[in-house]
Amino acid sequence: MDQFYNYCLQGDVSAAYEYLKTVKSDEASELRDQYYRRFFSDHDKEEMLTDDPWVQGVIDIYYDYFRTVLTKSQSQDEAEKNLAENLTAFLQAEKDYLGIDEAEKRLQAEFENRGYYFLGGKTLPYYGPYIWRKMERKQYHVSLPLGTQELTVFFMDDFLLMSWLHFATFGKKSTGGWAKSEGVYCVKEGYSGKWEKPEFTVSFLKHEAQHFYDYKHFPHLDAVGLEYRAKLVELIYDPTHRTFIKFLRQAKKDSQNPHLTASHLIVTEMSKMLFQKTVTNPEKWTSVPMNQLNELAKKLFMDHTQKLERDSTVC
Repeated sequence: MDQFYNYCLQGDVSAAYEYLKTVKSDEASELRDQYYRRFFSDHDKEEMLTDDPWVQGVIDIYYDYFRTVLTKSQSQDEAEKNLAENLTAFLQAEKDYLGIDEAEKRLQAEFENRGYYFLGGKTLPYYGPYIWRKMERKQYHVSLPLGTQELTVFFMDDFLLMSWLHFATFGKKSTGGWAKSEGVYCVKEGYSGKWEKPEFTVSFLKHEAQHFYDYKHFPHLDAVGLEYRAKLVELIYDPTHRTFIKFLRQAKKDSQNPHLTASHLIVTEMSKMLFQKTVTNPEKWTSVPMNQLNELAKKLFMDHTQKLERDSTVC
């Protein structure tokens, strides 16, 4: 079902649902029923996540927005306009209209008053907040290709809402964390039992630590560049083909999604280096020794670093 979840990762539940129609299995049949009920029927309300009607009311507004953008029943601009209007009405603002950013600032303050953490904004390409109850802090020193990066990690737990991807996949996929100016936020439950494995030590810690290194040394780097470099760092250190195959399956040139675009760049560039053409067959890649892929990733990373350093000198 990798292709099915790739469509979900791209924020296109309609395409994912159409793909399910072509798959003949009990799993696909069960998923079709789930997705029809949630996204395409005159659905009932989702399960209540809290007995606080104010909190549940906010969640329901975002659920309606998720259904709209993930099925593309409206344009993204229209869906965001409706989201802003619904949040404005819910907050009973004194203005006729609040933008989403201003509405989410007010939501954050009220959630804090009610004992919750709230983080708004976009997990590209869509809006969708994270709402949780518990958090603890820990310091790490992370080895990277260009040195050691100190990293503050905030471990979040007891979630009510985990943005649009969690909703789009019924919790099968979700963001593992993100970087902010004060540190990195980590969804704790996503790494349970994996604290010493590459899923955490490489794909989370090193990936996010590279972001912090680049924020400091290359402050004008765009989102695609940031993700490109952090993903290359994953490939430099990962001892198995797991990470590369993940990038291969999600690779897509998409101006709205820097994660997918960065994966596309990496697959395209490494294909040319190894095969002189773009190769998307996973079996071809798993036949390449992983240490060779590690070295190719390191070369791309160092070449990119040298280019950034030259450009910053010129500026």
